[in-house]
Amino acid sequence: MATLWVTEFLSVPAGGAQCATLPSIGTQTLPILNTQMALTLGPNTYLIRIYCDVNAYYDVGPSPIPNIPCSSGIPEYFTVSPNDIIAVVLR
Repeated sequence: MATLWVTEFLSVPAGGAQCATLPSIGTQTLPILNTQMALTLGPNTYLIRIYCDVNAYYDVGPSPIPNIPCSSGIPEYFTVSPNDIIAVVLR
């Protein structure tokens, strides 16, 4: 099954560098289907790393509509707000 991995981090590194301090505070997975799937990020999450194993669309926020391309096999990092929602759909 196609999967989106979401790794959550407690803080954004000083200077905003594209790195994260390990260990993470959690990892969640979300199936990537033809219909939109979503999950809520944790209450202490300020930085996430996402990884799709297929091409997909995603979005993050209080009411996400997945329209941002996520390329298979390429991890991406984003600052987020606690309890944001990430949504994903197959591209």
